[in-house]
Parts: sequence; structure tokens; C-alpha cells
Amino acid sequence: MLKDDLAGLCRAFAPWADAVLKRRWRLVAELSRLLARTGLRFEVDENAFMQNRLYAAVVLQHQSRITRSLEQITQDRQFWSRLQQHCSGFWLPDASETMCIVRGDEIEAALHWPRAPLQTVDLAFQECLRATGFTGLVACGTGLVVIDRLIGGDEPVRNHSDDFHLFTVHTDLVADRPAKTAEAIVHENGHNLLNLFLEANQIVLATEDLAHFSPWTQSLRHDRGLIHAFFVFVLVVQYYARLRGLGGPEEELTRYIELQTDRLAATAPLVRRISARYPTALATLVEHVYSQLPTPVR
Repeated sequence: MLKDDLAGLCRAFAPWADAVLKRRWRLVAELSRLLARTGLRFEVDENAFMQNRLYAAVVLQHQSRITRSLEQITQDRQFWSRLQQHCSGFWLPDASETMCIVRGDEIEAALHWPRAPLQTVDLAFQECLRATGFTGLVACGTGLVVIDRLIGGDEPVRNHSDDFHLFTVHTDLVADRPAKTAEAIVHENGHNLLNLFLEANQIVLATEDLAHFSPWTQSLRHDRGLIHAFFVFVLVVQYYARLRGLGGPEEELTRYIELQTDRLAATAPLVRRISARYPTALATLVEHVYSQLPTPVR
């Protein structure tokens, strides 16, 4: 039942992802044509870009690096040489590769072809995603996972994503606590999914006024920050509710679930008022996801 709910969420996000990818593809194709006129190659496959999240993530990583070099060429000619080097050997995944997990200090090497041997990364967190039924939802919004730091279990986890580098998440890898690493990926994947929805529906959430108190940051946030926080923590609570049902440390998980559930319940009226200022699709999505929390948790 719970996994079916997540599968339904994947199906809901699929057309939004398609719409965004089509829009992004036009920019990638134009960049490819521009480079071709200068004798540089940036040849990418449209079908793979549309179908494979890892392929799209890697292409957007390359696009970002190429456009930064183009912007800097007028200031320093060395960036032309750097651009030539990048275009002469960039790596793209084949059809069998759908997710890549790489250390942050090796991301440049990972994107270059021929690829040097990369350090292995502990993938135990993938079992947590599989067992809780989140593998499909993560695959809907994430293809490239960048491990920025290896940290101990008591250190705070730093994770982030952004709305340009679609399908990429950055996180720390928590030693001997794969469930915590998986939580960070669920969290950042939630940001990716919401960004897909917003871009597909051409909804621009306000970022000017810091007018809303956030129980998660303990600070004032703008519309975009609060809506994003609410959305991703609904998913995080769902993740931990499933993990508890699988025999996770019940007392610890119950305390965390109750804390986040209380924060969500306290923030929900404000989120509804904010959402009412935007197209109705936003309120519909937020309410639908919030309603998926198991009744005992809500």
C-alpha cells in the first residue's frame, strides 16, 4: 500500500519531468550547435537525455562547465584551452547506467573520459532506499549522487541540490549509519522533484520577503524556502515511518517522527495560505503529498 503510494507519486512527476527535460534539451541542442560552429564537439543523445536521469544529470554538469568557460573567455584566453580540453574528453553514461555515486573530490575525474579509477563508496544506504520503497521515487529525481564528505555518526549532515543541475544531489556519507545517508538523499531528491514541478508549471515562488518562521531552520524564510521545507520533510517522515515499520530503532525513530510531524502540523495552515497565492496546482500537490502520511503519524 505505502509503496504503491510512492509509485503513484512517481507517475505524477513523470510528465512534469518530461516537460522540463524538453525545455532543457532545446538549450543543450543550441549549445551543441554553437560549439560545432567553432570546431568543438558537444554531441549528446536526445533520447538518452529524455529517458535516463543520470545521462541528463551528467549532460547538465557538462553544460554548466562549458557555459562558465564561455563566459570567462573574454577575460582570459586560458579558458578557451580549458574549454577545448573539456569538449575533447567528456564522459557520458551508457544506457545500462542509471545512477552514479561519486566522491566530491573526484567529480571532475568522473566526468572526464577516459576515466581514471575512482575510489569505491559504501553503498549500504541503497538497501535502506530499497527496503522503504523509495528507490523508484529517488530514481525519478536523481541520477548523480555526489558524496562531499565522509563523516562520523554524530556529525551534522550537510546536503544540497539546486534547480539548474537537475537530477544531481550532494550529501555527506555517514559512517555506519546508512539510514541517515539515505534520509539525506530522500530529502534532496524531494527538492529536485519539487523543482521539476515548479518549472514544468511555470510557478515562481517568491524569494524576496523573509516573512515566515520555519521550525526547521529556526529562522524567517521566504515562500520558496518554506514550501520546499514542508514538501521534503513530508517525504522524510514517510521514509522514517517505513523504516520504523521494518524494525528500525523504534524509540529513536518515534521521537524524530513525532518532532517532524508536529512541525508539519504547525506549519500546514501557513503553507496553505502561501499556496493559495499561486496556481492551484501547487496547493493540490502539497495537500496530496501531505495526505499520504500514514494516519497514525499524521
